[in-house]
Amino acid sequence: MRTAHFANLFALCLVGCTRYQAQPLETRRILDDLRAVSLESTAFHASDGLSEAEAVSLALVLNPDLRSGRAEKGVAEAQLLAAGLYPDPGLDATWIARADGTVLEGGLLQALPLAGERGIRRDKARLRIEEVDLDLAASEWKLAQEVRIAFVDCLAAEESASVAKANLDLRERVAALAKTRQELGATPPLEADLAALDAAQQHRALLVAEHQQILSRQRLNALLGLGPAVSYLLQIEGDPWARREIPAGIGKLEEVAIARRPDLAAARLAYEQAERDLQLATQGQYPRLRIGPSYNQEDGHDGFGVGVGVELPLWNRNRGEIAEKLARRQQLAEAFRARIARVRSEIAAARAELDREAGVLQVVEEEVRPRLEHGVALLEESVKAGKVDPSALMLIQDRLFGARQDQLGSRASYRKALIRLEETVGVTLDEKGGFR
Repeated sequence: MRTAHFANLFALCLVGCTRYQAQPLETRRILDDLRAVSLESTAFHASDGLSEAEAVSLALVLNPDLRSGRAEKGVAEAQLLAAGLYPDPGLDATWIARADGTVLEGGLLQALPLAGERGIRRDKARLRIEEVDLDLAASEWKLAQEVRIAFVDCLAAEESASVAKANLDLRERVAALAKTRQELGATPPLEADLAALDAAQQHRALLVAEHQQILSRQRLNALLGLGPAVSYLLQIEGDPWARREIPAGIGKLEEVAIARRPDLAAARLAYEQAERDLQLATQGQYPRLRIGPSYNQEDGHDGFGVGVGVELPLWNRNRGEIAEKLARRQQLAEAFRARIARVRSEIAAARAELDREAGVLQVVEEEVRPRLEHGVALLEESVKAGKVDPSALMLIQDRLFGARQDQLGSRASYRKALIRLEETVGVTLDEKGGFR
């Protein structure tokens, strides 16, 4: 009969157990799934082109790194479940053989949590879930800015290729003009050969620009979670190279960053979890009670009663763990202070970079650009009229082409500096320099 009771108790322990199921990784299937990702498989319709905002939204849905980060929340939710569970009881049994018979003793003792201990564990687990959410928000924000910078690089690469193509067309026309003048005896053969060589070199420059365009698109596709060969048009909204005024000073930018950056909020929650760990460690220095039913069988007689056990922290009083948790809390506090200091430095550096690029762009737009456009127009007229000899035309073309590429580089550098400042502050700036 007693054996049946123990068997029933053992069977009860097995009820509700989770069965292990293997789930091996199938690399070929993963590769096939990644290859199948396309714009057609999403809710985005890029027939009219993909805008910068749409590219960011697409990356937040498809980027593999973000999907991995979101799975971390499931781990945190499981920790919350575990924090709310009571500890399992312990079953003790003793069998003693004596000259006058045998003695069988057993007890089922349940450890009782200290007052508030279960609530502290659940509170810490909830803080961990919030921290995971904020870490994910920080990753999403960082990814969004990376996508915006990659989008700018794609626009700049496309425009650079267009400039190179227009320059090649012009140089081929100059080479044809030089060939005609040579046939008429007005130009030495060397000048005609130099003009043809100049056109060939520009053809090479065009191929480099087109290759850079492919590479920039591949980098953007990787951030979007698309395959490297997926193609689509880029939709330009407004003037991507427009300058913006940033009226806020460094102090205001620092305050906004501290209030809005999700990574700083996550760091604060990590400190709060250290506080809960210290609370639990201090509770470990107090006696812990275990209570439950007990059983005794001696000389053929059964006896039932209540068993009580107490953990007595006489020697260490959990001082080692308390010291560890105190040091951990102090370390996180200093780490948070250091993070704030780094944020201040990042904001100052990003603002200085933006001011520098804004100054360069202002000179380019107000002084270089008008003269550049006028020079290109005059060059076109000279080529059509055949008024300038090929050697002079090649020299002018080199200077104009270099100026156009510098203008494009300044525009792209300014735009990326603005995005980096927004990333550092943790907010997007509107057209008037305010915070969204």
